[in-house]
Amino acid sequence: MRSKGLKAFCYTFIVTLLLIGLGSTAVADSYEGNITINDASIGFANHTSSDTEGNWIAVKGGEEFRLPHPISFTYQGINATDFNYGSASINITLDADDDYAVTYPFANHSMFTDIPGQNDVELEFYGSDMFAHDDVELYIINVNRGVISDINQNLKDADLASIHDLTENAYKKYPNEQLDGNGDLEVTCNDLQAGDYMALMLLNTSQMQEYDAFILSATGFEVLEYDSVITAPPAVDLDENINVDISLQNAANDNSYTYGAVLVKDSVYKADIEMQCNGSKDSTNLTVNDIPLIQGCNLLGIDSSNIERNDVQNKIIEMIGPDNGTIIMKTVEANQTSLSITTTDLPEDKYVLLTGVYKSGEGVVAFGQQDVFVAPYNPYDINGNYTIEMEELSACIDDFFVGDLSIVEISEFVTYYLSGVEYYRI
Repeated sequence: MRSKGLKAFCYTFIVTLLLIGLGSTAVADSYEGNITINDASIGFANHTSSDTEGNWIAVKGGEEFRLPHPISFTYQGINATDFNYGSASINITLDADDDYAVTYPFANHSMFTDIPGQNDVELEFYGSDMFAHDDVELYIINVNRGVISDINQNLKDADLASIHDLTENAYKKYPNEQLDGNGDLEVTCNDLQAGDYMALMLLNTSQMQEYDAFILSATGFEVLEYDSVITAPPAVDLDENINVDISLQNAANDNSYTYGAVLVKDSVYKADIEMQCNGSKDSTNLTVNDIPLIQGCNLLGIDSSNIERNDVQNKIIEMIGPDNGTIIMKTVEANQTSLSITTTDLPEDKYVLLTGVYKSGEGVVAFGQQDVFVAPYNPYDINGNYTIEMEELSACIDDFFVGDLSIVEISEFVTYYLSGVEYYRI
């Protein structure tokens, strides 16, 4: 079953990985990268794993969610190349070793909703003090597949003037900002409409005459169309289904939506991204968690011109591992639905539950995240609520006195009872 929403989701995911790759290959301890297109030179500030000096933009406000952690990027390949892309002559120089690794320093990100008070985006740039008091320009750019496609075509045509239009026609502009004495900056963008956005920060090039543009940092974020209510149990017994209810607020009930839920073991909720490049398109390969995803700029296992739901599900399961999670998706013409996630064959552990709703032609319109424990009920938990109550503790004590429980086991039950906390959390 085809889905434009799934295509948009996958496209956004892949572009995000490529942007991470582009930014990270331009890193080193104290140097920078440079791309020359014909006679125009674009510089990239170094990014490090530091959350205070690494030249990263943190996104805050809205509804915070936990990113895969860590997100690490490793580049293996050459640090200088020349090639032609359409009619454009391109030179890339990276002042980094052939192999370089960097870790994204932030564990959390924020999602926003197109509702007053929930669509104010706080951007905090943590830059190197070498940029202290420098003048910068910040642009909030509405990003979609058409924009990326236009940039790609403009590069082929060596049309840098129209790429410049990207900042000229930005959704919001902050052209006269100044970094503080630490090289940092805080900006709040108010009342953003639903859509996919990129925050792009440029150094004012009057300070660096050798560059036509100098990119300090870029990051993506999303303002969702709808608020949503997502209900799921905090814990389920082994082989018990996780029933997830998703309800879109103020959404039409006669539209088609694709609902999805991914359950992934907390210990493998991470992204190890590796890029190999020997200077040509065909030699550019990208893996995520050791699973090949892109080879020669082509998606592996997914037809980018005709993305199928099963392709997406299979690729996600391949990346997280079949014993580490599961995924379910369905399309219905309703603004609410229920998903039943089977935990059969999944081991006892803590899991991250990610839910998303996709609307044809618009991409992600709602998102949710919570922890779910797959944990067996204790034999003494007669009420099946993951807590030990007085009557259950009494049964434990009786068995202790007849020798069926050890002192260690009865001490454990007493701890459960006194804490009042679900025992799977202890």
